[in-house]
Amino acid sequence: MEGDKLIKCKKVCQELGLISHNTQNRVITLKCEKENCKYLGDYLQGLRVMESLCNYMCLCCCEMEKISPSTVSEFKSRCSMLTKMCGVLEKKLSKEEFEKLRCSEVKSLCGNEFSKKAKKTKKR
Repeated sequence: MEGDKLIKCKKVCQELGLISHNTQNRVITLKCEKENCKYLGDYLQGLRVMESLCNYMCLCCCEMEKISPSTVSEFKSRCSMLTKMCGVLEKKLSKEEFEKLRCSEVKSLCGNEFSKKAKKTKKR
C-alpha cells in the first residue's frame, strides 16, 4: 500500500491505536467488578494487539512509506475480531458500561473503507 491510501491508513491507525491504548484501563477496572468475565479479557487482549499493530503500521508509514499486503490483511482481520467482540459486549453489558469501553468508536474505525475485510469470491 502506498500513496493516498497510506495517508488514510495512517490516520485510521493513529486513532484506533490511541483508543485501544486509552480503553485498556477501563476494561481492567470493569473486569475487576464482574464475575465470569472472559469476554472482557478477550476484548482487552484484542485492544493490546491492535495497539501494537497500529504502532507498527504507523512506523511503516513514516519510515518505509509503504505497508505490506500481509500487514494490511492482519489489520483487517483484527478489526473484524474487535467488531465481533464489541457485539458480544453490547449483549452482556449495560448501556453505560458498553459506552465506557468505547466500542462505538472502535466499530466506526473498523468500519472504515480501509479497514473492511475484502469479500472472498467463490471459485467456480
